[in-house]
Amino acid sequence: MAGNFADIRERGVKQIHFIVSDGLSGMKNVITEIYPQKVSALCSPCHEKHTG
Repeated sequence: MAGNFADIRERGVKQIHFIVSDGLSGMKNVITEIYPQKVSALCSPCHEKHTG
């Protein structure tokens, strides 16, 4: 997973401002490592699942 985001960065994407994911394990850590200034959120159904 880290390789995919590193490839995107190497292709010239300097910053990602917002990422929405389904809470995939490890995704937040990988993205934060490569794009530390991002903001993340879970998609609505996933947020409801995790907050209950």
